[in-house]
Amino acid sequence: MTEEAEQLADLVAPRLVRFDLTQAGGVYRRAGRPANRRRQKLIRFEGRDGDDELFAFEQTFAVIGTTGRYPASSAQMAAVRDYFGEEFPEDATGWQAHTMLCVRDYAWSVVRAMNFTAPRRRLLARFAAAYLCADRELRPDVRGWNEARNRELGHGIEAGIAYHRPYKVAKKFIDKVVTDMRAAGAEAFG
Repeated sequence: MTEEAEQLADLVAPRLVRFDLTQAGGVYRRAGRPANRRRQKLIRFEGRDGDDELFAFEQTFAVIGTTGRYPASSAQMAAVRDYFGEEFPEDATGWQAHTMLCVRDYAWSVVRAMNFTAPRRRLLARFAAAYLCADRELRPDVRGWNEARNRELGHGIEAGIAYHRPYKVAKKFIDKVVTDMRAAGAEAFG
């Protein structure tokens, strides 16, 4: 791989999330679960460990070596690492950190209205963020929407998110994730 191609490659880090069922509210144990059919490949249910359910996924970080060469601020770095994990590169640019934070905020908007408890919605937001980061075509749209939202004085753009292409695609993905996790035997999503 050439140095230029290496700089344009996304950084992908495996994640294993422990979800404590006792802290997530009532869990409905289903007697019969459908066959284990996977319709998406990014999120996997890894099983149970006591009261915890384990979910594995890959977290993609924004392209290294893209526009915006100024370094990320320490506040940006702390926020990205707090949400996405330690693999975020030390030499990340402000553009990369801002993109990751835009994805985080957008993912929360995708799952905010879902009929789950707050811990379950936080887990789904992590999955939505992983999905949005993995798609290079959606990231610029998410970043642009978030920047427009921050410029807007009213709530017009926030109310119109349901008509935004990345929202529709991410919402459809999250619906598939919930169905797949249920089919795989996870009890976190009923």
